[in-house]
Amino acid sequence: MNLVYLIVGWLLGLLGPVAFYYLQRRQTKIDLKKGILNECRTLKFRSALLAYKINHYLGYLGDELFKWLSPALDGSEAPEKDPKTMVAFHALAKLTVEERLKMRKDLMKENTGPRAVTYSLYILDSNLSNISLFSADHQKKVFCVKEHLDVFNQQVQFANAQFDKTWDPTISRDAVEKSLDESYQFLANRAKWIVEAIDDLESTWSDK
Repeated sequence: MNLVYLIVGWLLGLLGPVAFYYLQRRQTKIDLKKGILNECRTLKFRSALLAYKINHYLGYLGDELFKWLSPALDGSEAPEKDPKTMVAFHALAKLTVEERLKMRKDLMKENTGPRAVTYSLYILDSNLSNISLFSADHQKKVFCVKEHLDVFNQQVQFANAQFDKTWDPTISRDAVEKSLDESYQFLANRAKWIVEAIDDLESTWSDK
């Protein structure tokens, strides 16, 4: 009987570290998944909000814009979600395109283009070595978001450099504003792709 106890104790000694290792990996996977989803959802709101501001600035205020923006903005629980901004957004959504453009013209001020900022996914960036814990499909969707964000951030730097040039009297203002508008449009399109990429991730990657 003592021999049986010894064997059982020996086996438990061998299996203990292995069981701990797998339990630890499982918890890491759960925590990392939750962290990435939370980061992506905040990024989704910020991207949608920037797309709204840029399109408003450029005068692209068609119904299709509000149709795709509404779920991203209304469904968000991002801490920076401003009630006043949402009230203004929904008020515009109820107007006709012509009414939106007239209101925009009345309120528009010179040199009031949106100042874009770069964003980071800190949890994802600091845990790239653990992404292999997830399925190949989910890895692909996560890296799709990251790829769009990397391109977005590069364009932000260019757009802000162009914005700074609008104050330089030695540079053709028309040329700079044309370049700036094109850069803003690029950012708005990329922001939409980020939102869509996160929607795709969320559709197959629940919190559970």
